Amino acid sequence: MLYPKIALARWAVAYCKAFGIQRIVLSPGSRNAPLLLGFSQDPFFTCVQVVDERSAGFIALGMAQVSQQPAALVCTSGSALANYYPAVLEAHYSNIPLLVLSADRPPYMWERADGQTIVQDHFFGPHIRFSATLPMDDDALPKWYREKINQSIDQNSTQTLEAQQKVFEQAFAVLFQSRGPVHLNLPFEEPLYATQTTTEPLILSSSAARKSIELADHWDQFQSVWQQSARVMVLVGVDLQGATHQTAVDWLAEQPHVLVFTENTSNIHHPKVIASIDQFIGPIEISDQSAALMTDLQPDLLITWGGPVVSKKIKQFLRTHAPKHHWHLGETPAFDTYFCGVQTLPIPVEDLVDRWIKIAHQPTSSYGAIWQERYTGMTRVAIDYRAQMPFSDFWVYHQLMQSLDRPYTLQWANSSVIRYAQLIQQPKHITAYCNRGTSGIEGSSSTAVGAALVSENPTILVTGDLSFFYDSNAWWNDVLRPDFRILLVNNGGGGIFRILPQAIDMPGFTQHVETAHQRSADTLCAAYHIGYLSARDAMEFSRAVQQWLGPSTRPQLLEVFTDPKTNDQTLKDYFTTLAKFIGL
Repeated sequence: MLYPKIALARWAVAYCKAFGIQRIVLSPGSRNAPLLLGFSQDPFFTCVQVVDERSAGFIALGMAQVSQQPAALVCTSGSALANYYPAVLEAHYSNIPLLVLSADRPPYMWERADGQTIVQDHFFGPHIRFSATLPMDDDALPKWYREKINQSIDQNSTQTLEAQQKVFEQAFAVLFQSRGPVHLNLPFEEPLYATQTTTEPLILSSSAARKSIELADHWDQFQSVWQQSARVMVLVGVDLQGATHQTAVDWLAEQPHVLVFTENTSNIHHPKVIASIDQFIGPIEISDQSAALMTDLQPDLLITWGGPVVSKKIKQFLRTHAPKHHWHLGETPAFDTYFCGVQTLPIPVEDLVDRWIKIAHQPTSSYGAIWQERYTGMTRVAIDYRAQMPFSDFWVYHQLMQSLDRPYTLQWANSSVIRYAQLIQQPKHITAYCNRGTSGIEGSSSTAVGAALVSENPTILVTGDLSFFYDSNAWWNDVLRPDFRILLVNNGGGGIFRILPQAIDMPGFTQHVETAHQRSADTLCAAYHIGYLSARDAMEFSRAVQQWLGPSTRPQLLEVFTDPKTNDQTLKDYFTTLAKFIGL
């Protein structure tokens, strides 16, 4: 087997191997040639080649998101690294382990107007969990530069090697403990393509062993608040470990004083949880009894875990009807999203049930049970409405859920797509994901491609038109699975902006905000050898969806064209209808 001649490149590959990071997304270049060689020549690694670094970043993100194991990115120097930034942001705010390995020019070439040379040291600023530029190998500096600075080659490279190893061990410890992005910048000097047939053994020091995070136990304080709270609201957002936390939800949902809210990105199910938050809050907002109902819903204690919450309505409610206490459980960072202060109980959620059961003298309250009953009544009305609603975005998403009768990995794009998803009951055999760390549309397709590469089940990307066309380089690779499916809901622009209050009244709305267009995906699918189907009404959709989900030898896209005005009215009528029945 061949190894790169540059020792620093060999160490980078060896550390990834020692820590079990198998999935590597490579982008072509020259400065990163030593890394490309090292990873591609070792059969331990599964390498994916992606030309567009922005797409590559999200493909790696999708791999790590679904597998819950770090994936690595490898790029050349200069602007290539900048294209990773959106994916790094998402990894940072979604707590997804991502290792960025950027090749760089030698430090003596920085800020000298050399090609593809930018300041890469600590490039990602506050959006990275660990960042470092490693020292170059002792023998890397060229003779002409050594003569210029009057420096001889150090015959004892032990000091530099120890410094390199220290940085690698720090970086990998953070990668596995914090479960976020880590950046290592690796300066390489030419020649870049030289190889050798041997490599050094890597012996990890004891400090490099993976350690569990030491958790401070604030249980006594939390227990006191729990015992004094008659109205407890539990809110679970994005939960990449939802199956592990199911037991906690099962217990909490049965407590009469506890009201549990989940979203489809939590992948948690229980008949007594409120799984469609906007369907619940939206009608209350426009009800004649809104003020009284909001006060009645206000909790004493808010318990959260997981990542970001999609529902803007629950955020607005909790900011205007703040709980007395907000506790965030588990090991993900706690944010004061609701402006009421937040305290952290850094104990794994799955370990809390046994402690809860032992707490005596729980308050007698029917807060949760009453609201669950009201929600059940609203759900019956919602079911009746969905059964007769016209062909629209809402209708398409609802019919999709009805059509999925076996396990799928569902990747929801952002904007209106993920918001519609919150209005529809998700079957238990569906596992849902969405990039809610920054909630951007720029990498949804690429993330789905990465997710498909590691998912046991077929993957479906559900996306809107702007998000789909924005990330069209997601299809510029050779790794798409034949069972990969894309549902593209094309309403001719940014449909979410029509939902926002007063946005549609802005001068130039159609051109500058909604970005109206008349494009379709058929030619793009032809270019990337993706099967193409389309539908413009309910009958065409019903026929096409079965063919779309059927066996195939290549990925399949179903493009559904809807009318934006019908979409608006259908959604408004939905909330108006529910508001007439709050279940009192």
